[in-house]
Amino acid sequence: GWRPLATIRGVIDRFDAAGGPLLAGGLAYSALFAIVPLTVLVAGILGLVSADETARTDLVDGIANVLPPLRGVVRLVLDEAAGAAGAISVLGGLALAWGASRFVVAFEDAIGRIFGGRRRRGFVTRNVVALLAVLGLAGVAVLGAVLAGLSSFLDAAEAAGGPVVGILGDA
Repeated sequence: GWRPLATIRGVIDRFDAAGGPLLAGGLAYSALFAIVPLTVLVAGILGLVSADETARTDLVDGIANVLPPLRGVVRLVLDEAAGAAGAISVLGGLALAWGASRFVVAFEDAIGRIFGGRRRRGFVTRNVVALLAVLGLAGVAVLGAVLAGLSSFLDAAEAAGGPVVGILGDA
């Protein structure tokens, strides 16, 4: 047959031979363990942001304008999260790092099974590398946000007139 169709058929056959549907279900299960802690982390951060009652009411009203049926749930979550926002954020962040590293390990295993690669790393090494990859990605995201804020601050300082940083010299 036709070459593109034969290529697609080969990919589907390899996916099926490797137990692709079962691997996809495992990946979805692993993703669930990354999404649930993400919602806990977001609730904790929103609890930190909306510590006073007026900010919390404004946030609930903003969400309720978009999704009216969630008004009561959002109000309850924010009221509870405001009391222990720090602990919720830390626990949510730790659980998110763990869940995301589980997803990385499951994804690496699925790719290895489909493409037939040899496993070169042991159990402990795979888990440590996955956790470091997730933490590294989170660190890059935080660093990007810090650098964007710094850039915005420097732009505003320069727009106000006067030199921003003397050691950089004139551009």
